Amino acid sequence: MFRGTTLFKLGKREWRPYKASKKEVLSLIEEKEAATIYDLVERFDLSYKGAANRLYLLHKGGLVQPLLQRGTWGLTRLGEERLTYWEGKDDRRKRK
Repeated sequence: MFRGTTLFKLGKREWRPYKASKKEVLSLIEEKEAATIYDLVERFDLSYKGAANRLYLLHKGGLVQPLLQRGTWGLTRLGEERLTYWEGKDDRRKRK
């Protein structure tokens, strides 16, 4: 299945794939226990602004939260639950 977004450019549609899904970003944060924007830039080849935007959207959705150390982000309880759900869903697909 393809992930992506449709951009409108001068009346034409242009498709651009996402570089990192929510699940991939949450997995990275879980793996490192705390992640920075630079971790996302390095792992997913995002721009600084793109990585910051991805974290902002996850924060807005209640999946990540800023930690005491400035610039680091960690998973919330909801983020952990959502990641566990998505990983379990992938495991069920592999078994079929």
